[in-house]
This record gives sequence, structure tokens and C-alpha cells, in this order.
Amino acid sequence: MYYELSAGLLGQQDAIVFSKRELVNLSARIFDLEIVKDYDRNSVSQILKSQKRVALPNPDRLAIREYANRLYYLSAITVIFIRGLEVHKTRATKT
Repeated sequence: MYYELSAGLLGQQDAIVFSKRELVNLSARIFDLEIVKDYDRNSVSQILKSQKRVALPNPDRLAIREYANRLYYLSAITVIFIRGLEVHKTRATKT
């Protein structure tokens, strides 16, 4: 059972990596990262406090909807993955 769960978690990890890659590719079509290049990458609050106007260079509603859906999917599979890791850890420490 332990090894089957390990294999399942590896499959979920692959799905997360794939999903992140797809999000990055899609985000390149939607967002203009030129806007944030001058900010400290460790502080999102700088961007939120900025008076600089932020606009989407490609306001394609279908691409934005697809991005939101993919982000939701990534969030859901990540939660399932974390729960699986917790179960796996519990089983590993019981033996």
C-alpha cells in the first residue's frame, strides 16, 4: 500500500508540474510583466501600492477565463496532493 501511494503521489506531482507549465505559457499571452520589472520581486505590496496603471495587453476574455480555470484546477490538485502527502507521512512513521 505504501508503494502504491508513492506512485500515485508521483503521478499527481507530474500533473502539478504540467499544470504550472501550462499556466506560465498561457500567462505570457495575457499579462505584461514589463509592468512589474522594476519592483522588488520579494514584495508584492509595492505593486499593490503603486499608482502605475496596470492593464492587460491582451484582454481576451476567453484566455482570461481559461487562465482562471487552469489556476483553479492547479489549486485543487495541489490540495489533494498535500493531503496525500500527509497520509503518506502518517503511514511512513507508523512502520
